[in-house]
Amino acid sequence: MPRPAAPPRPVRRRARAAALVVLTLLSLAACGISDETVEEAFRDAPGVQEAKVGCPEFSCTISLDLQLGSEAEQISDAIQVARDLAPREILVTLWEDARTHDQRQHLTARIDADSDAADDSYVGAALAWAADNPDVAVLEADLGPERADLTLRPTRRADFWTVAETAWELVAPTTGPRLEVSFTAEGTTGLDRLLRATGEFPTAAVDLARSVESQHDGARTAFALTGLAVQPEGVILGVSDARAVAPAEAAAAAGPHGAGLGPVEVVVTDNVFTASFQDPAERVDPTRVIEVLSGGPGVESARLAGPAVEVRLQGSLATAMPLMELLRREAGEALGSTTLHFLTAVGDVVEIVPGGDDSLVMLGHELLTSPGPTGTLEITQEEDEPPYVGFEVRAPALAPQLARVASVLARHQGDTDRYQLWVRATDPEGRTPSVGFSVEMTPTGPEVTESRGTEEQAAELRAAWSRGVQRAAR
Repeated sequence: MPRPAAPPRPVRRRARAAALVVLTLLSLAACGISDETVEEAFRDAPGVQEAKVGCPEFSCTISLDLQLGSEAEQISDAIQVARDLAPREILVTLWEDARTHDQRQHLTARIDADSDAADDSYVGAALAWAADNPDVAVLEADLGPERADLTLRPTRRADFWTVAETAWELVAPTTGPRLEVSFTAEGTTGLDRLLRATGEFPTAAVDLARSVESQHDGARTAFALTGLAVQPEGVILGVSDARAVAPAEAAAAAGPHGAGLGPVEVVVTDNVFTASFQDPAERVDPTRVIEVLSGGPGVESARLAGPAVEVRLQGSLATAMPLMELLRREAGEALGSTTLHFLTAVGDVVEIVPGGDDSLVMLGHELLTSPGPTGTLEITQEEDEPPYVGFEVRAPALAPQLARVASVLARHQGDTDRYQLWVRATDPEGRTPSVGFSVEMTPTGPEVTESRGTEEQAAELRAAWSRGVQRAAR
């Protein structure tokens, strides 16, 4: 029996349109709050510049835009009026002007319908306090069942710990109070700060953090702090230099130690926020790697920079190979979990990831010292991806530089069997022809397997590449 024909397209469109109408009606029925109802409820509400309702996915959200100077009671009264309309949640935002959405501060609150209405007054008090406090850049309140979260970011000029203490006083009387206050510094001598509190304020930990911070004086101190994190699990002091660990530990030991302080850790990191989320048992500690490198030959400096140890070399990339040998002998297991960035004085960089190909630093050196114009280099690695090799030179034509790279790679002895390459030549007129391509190492030499660019570029690439491989075989 033949299969029945599919219905014509117009019928499908009509069916889809009808379904959308049904869904819309169901949504409105489930919501039960009209724009007119909301408009009428807030017609004379003091401080409310705009009130609106939205009902996505069969639940309603009432959004309230209030004037920045609204009093705490006005804010909590507006939340109560919204609660009486029985939405799923209420969103509150304070604006200098709701029509233009001007904000010098980010002040918001989200109230779940199942939260304790008795806590609305604390939300109003927190928002009004922040609006009147130039030391507050961001405040976000979130009321949920059995919890009240307050997230806050002070301004640069604020006394971080004083702002945190005041914020806790505002949220403490609520059901299930939780506070997070954070500050991200800018510049090399600034301090990142983080405070997390649940149930009670960590007074002893804050006293210790204040004490240690008072002994820190940027680059002039014996221990260069990068950040401090105070949380229910304890205190983390971040330092970027392995030599700063012992002085920072001594400063912490000399500080006040009140009841309930919890453990105090000194961690080599320039991101204390990331460290605060990590299980101490699983946290990567590059201290030993930095210690070994700091005394290594040809090393100008070794420090933590983001997720990697940045190694600034006094000379060329050739000095990185003996450093790798040194690390294998003396750093032990720490090397197996540390990413290294080797940098030369002119900005060349080679990245070695845990389990990666160490010979990439020698490949970089071979490229930079190969016959031809001076170039700049970047080699990076990602897990399960071929290494990326970027080579840029000032030269009148691209093809000779492609042949140059092919010749070097054909002679190179390494553990990598695939590469992603990008080569660019900048000519005297400022033109910058470039090409990206993939290479696979074969018994007969490196072969181009894929190129990105025009057909003309691909043809030029393959011809130049072949010349370079043949040159290496001579």
